[in-house]
Amino acid sequence: MNNARISGIVCAVPDNKRTIAEVGEKYFDRAFIERIGNTVGTNTLYFTKENQSSGDLGIAAAKKLMEELDWEAESVGALIFNSQTADFVIPPTSVRIQHALGLSTDTFVADTNYGCMAFPIGLMMAYQMIALGQCGRIILIDAECHHKAVSRSDADTALFFGDAAAATAIEESPGAPRAAFKTFVDGEHVSEIFLKSFKDIPNEKNTLDDRVYMNGEAVTRYMFRQIPKFAADLLASCGCEMDDIDAVLMHQANAYMLKFLGKRMHIDPAKVLINIGHYGNTSSVSIPLLLVDELPGLFAGGRKKLMMIGFGAGFMIAGAIMEAGDLKGGQVIFV
Repeated sequence: MNNARISGIVCAVPDNKRTIAEVGEKYFDRAFIERIGNTVGTNTLYFTKENQSSGDLGIAAAKKLMEELDWEAESVGALIFNSQTADFVIPPTSVRIQHALGLSTDTFVADTNYGCMAFPIGLMMAYQMIALGQCGRIILIDAECHHKAVSRSDADTALFFGDAAAATAIEESPGAPRAAFKTFVDGEHVSEIFLKSFKDIPNEKNTLDDRVYMNGEAVTRYMFRQIPKFAADLLASCGCEMDDIDAVLMHQANAYMLKFLGKRMHIDPAKVLINIGHYGNTSSVSIPLLLVDELPGLFAGGRKKLMMIGFGAGFMIAGAIMEAGDLKGGQVIFV
């Protein structure tokens, strides 16, 4: 598609910073915590406060973004909110955000819960809506407070997940540089990462009941096999070679995993951006956080050809290749 572009991004994180040593000292020995820091790469996490939610973070990021863009609320035609830790089961959290941002009652709103692969999917949905002529300006919000859904004593999740939000502006731009999108799903593996609600999933390993369960080893093995093929297909669909890409932004699940995938896909290590040490695994927010945190040139007049790949529960993978630059925002605000 070549009818839309990203105009700006603002990220928000809670003003509550914790080291993984502080988080894990009651449950794990020092050697385990150090091993997580050295392999997964997590050093610090940001946790929402007691009455702070994913929606609160998303609202803060979106308000700042609209201010940076000088967008009037009436000009926004759609709002997409992605979260696996939404404020409510009923109603959609996007309804609350619409009101908080002062958007028109004609605004189309939608909640999704794609998780770690959601950012490329959200961009694809926004580009498609613009291509169909449904609206000219869209705000995409990704927000998570996974730490509230994680067992503090679970070695597979306790020291990984941090909370954050990102608001991304997408608007109509005829003749914009072409963007390509691709998705992949293999639903056979739903029992490897899940947080149940109304459906029990047979899994003898899961004893966490109302907390996130993740079989990290199974996820890693699967993604090692599938992501290189996925990336090759995405490049082919766009008529690109890996050498044409300026930066590769993959979901920040595990630093060792990202470096290994970069080698397997023959990517210059300097192009594989990693910031999991600062924020932990923030699910769908990790790619926009990379854009803001690791590519400041995008907000200072530069342009880059980007490959974005999100992957996780489902198992699902989603990717995008696009050229971006001259963006507004580029900030991480603390709330």
